[in-house]
Amino acid sequence: MHRICLVEDEQSLRDMIALNLELEGYAVDTYADGAQAQQLFAGPIHFDLVILDVMLPHVSGFDLCKTIRQHSAVPVLFLSAKGTTADRVAGLKLGANDY
Repeated sequence: MHRICLVEDEQSLRDMIALNLELEGYAVDTYADGAQAQQLFAGPIHFDLVILDVMLPHVSGFDLCKTIRQHSAVPVLFLSAKGTTADRVAGLKLGANDY
């Protein structure tokens, strides 16, 4: 079973995304706080995909992406309300696979 890490601070959105992924057969670990999730990415990453919000408490999704890229080539997707061209370019330059 593929394992997905979802980091989203808005609980209703996090729950909806996780439920839909689980209904498709994925195992989903959810986190609401960037600092909490950052601890996961300080070593070997055991996820098949990471979905990040950009605007997270304590540590931004952009900073999490930087940390992930120091340790892994796991696919990273940004899912965010910040959708300007500059935000997309910044996320992709940090190593995200899609924004």
